[in-house]
Amino acid sequence: MIGPNLRIVICQGLYKPPYTGGEIDWHQDDYYFRVNKPNAVISCWLTFDDATVDNGCMWVIPGAHKRMVEHEIVSSGKGFHIPNTDESKAIPIELKRGHCMLHHGLMPHRTLANTTASHRRALAIHYMDAAARPSASRLQEPPENMPLVRGKGIE
Repeated sequence: MIGPNLRIVICQGLYKPPYTGGEIDWHQDDYYFRVNKPNAVISCWLTFDDATVDNGCMWVIPGAHKRMVEHEIVSSGKGFHIPNTDESKAIPIELKRGHCMLHHGLMPHRTLANTTASHRRALAIHYMDAAARPSASRLQEPPENMPLVRGKGIE
């Protein structure tokens, strides 16, 4: 999907405890990663528990991955979000335990709070074309430190 040579940008364990797992507002992963090559990032969201609307499954806006949109710093100062998101076409992606979804780095997505008595655990693995490079404005690991998981590194 993004080329034969792949690195892992970041791998995140995502845990929403019963009744307390908060929401993550609308955002695009590419806004965080800011690489110098279009269509270079894809994310895999793998569920360890059934992911439902009630326990905080992923929501996406189909067709809205065509361009980067402006983000704002969230009120807590931890992260960014897309202000004034048009949610009229948003759909939930409910998944059974052990299933995964892939989404483009520009796909706007969010998760809502877990309002159930069950856990909602998932793993997000963000892959990048090995030829892509982070923007100088992003402080993150240099690509050489990102694990190569397929093909050859382009140094």
